[in-house]
Amino acid sequence: MEIYNDPYLGQMIRGYRLEERLGQSNVTRLYRAQTRDPWQTPRLSFMLLPLSHTLSEPARERFLTRFFNEAKRCVKLRHSALFPLFGYGLQKDYCYLILPDIVGGTLAFHLKRQIRWNPSDIPHILTPVAHALDYMHGQGLVYEYLNPSNIFLSDRQPPCVLGVRLEHILCQAGLGDEHEREDAPLRNIAGTPLGLAEYLAPEVIKGGPIDARADVYTLGILLFELLSGRPPYRGSSHTETAYLHLQGPLPSLHSIVPDIPPGLEIVVDRALHYNPQCRFSTPGELIQAYERALNKYQQTEQAVRHEQSGKLTPLMPFPPIPLERKQAIETMVQEIHQRIEKILASQLEKKAYEIDC
Repeated sequence: MEIYNDPYLGQMIRGYRLEERLGQSNVTRLYRAQTRDPWQTPRLSFMLLPLSHTLSEPARERFLTRFFNEAKRCVKLRHSALFPLFGYGLQKDYCYLILPDIVGGTLAFHLKRQIRWNPSDIPHILTPVAHALDYMHGQGLVYEYLNPSNIFLSDRQPPCVLGVRLEHILCQAGLGDEHEREDAPLRNIAGTPLGLAEYLAPEVIKGGPIDARADVYTLGILLFELLSGRPPYRGSSHTETAYLHLQGPLPSLHSIVPDIPPGLEIVVDRALHYNPQCRFSTPGELIQAYERALNKYQQTEQAVRHEQSGKLTPLMPFPPIPLERKQAIETMVQEIHQRIEKILASQLEKKAYEIDC
């Protein structure tokens, strides 16, 4: 029944038929597609970017230029924690990106099921993500808009990041449309907010210079949320939440989670510093600092438990007695028994004599 409601289901793209819709936003649509050609990968994912009818013809041409330029850069990216881009193109009234078959759930989905995460489990999720971000930075790219919906968790592979540079493609700014708004850098081509405000670095919100430390900030937000069950800033609207990143004081992680190790809170606070120069230089450096603080805490806890258990340790049994020594002891015991028997016998004779008298 869904195929009749979705205008894209059933369409063919490069020999693949769009079979199932995996997700949808106000700007993009994600589908699983299959092919019967034996020489091609049986299943792939296609992300469609329908072209807005509100774009003027010049703005449309600039958008297509940006799309092909960004896609050309992203198709060269190859990292184990990045969903690879296999291809891209234009068909009818939409652009498309070709991705691997997407299996698993997003980190956002898992956060709804598990509010707080064990501090020891967090590196298994964020370490691959940090390495992927470091790789992107080495290629001269910054993600800027990473959030839990872009991180996929699967039993088949480590956590993977999806949607690299997608927000840059969809950004409203730079199209030169006469209807372009003053806050265009934070809006997509549909005029709606670009990215989730809970995870935007202050310099991204202000439209200032961006470097790797913007992604460090976002990774710090994810750390805060995984440890506490909520992001540090959450207002009643996109604008209010963005404003909190600029003016609001950073909430105390300890006040939300009293049992949080102090060392972990120090690491998170540094990652979320308003001034980029006061943060960690790279996502990898942030994760290393987190792991050091976690290891130090675990070692301290282990030492305390060992000391406490030492006070209650039962006495150790005596070591086994050598055979020669054991035989000597047995001989000595027999001699003592014989002496005792002689003493008892003599006492009985004396007692009997007294009775006869």
